[in-house]
Amino acid sequence: MAQAIAKGNASLTVDDRALEARLVFTPSAEGADWSPDKILKLTLDSRISGMTPKRAEELVGKFSRAKGPVTEILAKGTESEDARPEEAEWAELPIPPEVRELVDRVIQSAEAPELWKIVTKTIKTEKKVTHKSSLPFLPPKVEIVAAQEKVESRERFWPDPELLKVGMARKGERVGILSSAKPGKLGKDIFGKPLQAGGEASTFVIGRGLSRNKNEVVAEDDGILRAGRLWAEILPFASHRFEVKRAADGTS
Repeated sequence: MAQAIAKGNASLTVDDRALEARLVFTPSAEGADWSPDKILKLTLDSRISGMTPKRAEELVGKFSRAKGPVTEILAKGTESEDARPEEAEWAELPIPPEVRELVDRVIQSAEAPELWKIVTKTIKTEKKVTHKSSLPFLPPKVEIVAAQEKVESRERFWPDPELLKVGMARKGERVGILSSAKPGKLGKDIFGKPLQAGGEASTFVIGRGLSRNKNEVVAEDDGILRAGRLWAEILPFASHRFEVKRAADGTS
């Protein structure tokens, strides 16, 4: 039995990231004859997997009935998902109008934040394992086996200095809530090649005057909260209120 034929022009394209392969068919009386076998050979030559004889027959049938250009998705990869760091949602922390100018001066004159983070690394080690001898008069057997050990170190964190939040914090107050970090997820292109995830599942760095209780950020001191991407701290600030009264003699 002769194969069905679609007459026209066909082109197979793959996007720059190899996440999608498209077959575009434009019917034309002057075009080439496209059979299921020819469709199969085109995909095979282009290293596009997943095309079956049945699918090729369905495409030729569709192309033969087409009145205009037809686009078919032949293969789709999986997009990678970038890692997401911890992010803070801050409380309102309003600044009283009477101290706004003073707060601005404190912020402008403050030095760069001194921040530290705990970094955990896994290192390879060796340990001795002693096995009792099966015979009482023989010494125990000592075996050296590979092991892993987690080591924590304190490292300086150099933040992006751009400020995203400034507010007045009071001791004991919850000033923010942290969202959980999310690790990245590998993708895969249509040829089976892994697509690396971007970003980093970074931990939010808590500076002076603040503490962390699970996902809550709590002020340990009164002061000015200043926060940027992945960091926050409290700047010391003492606001004094003065009440002016007229003297009893009316002279001052």
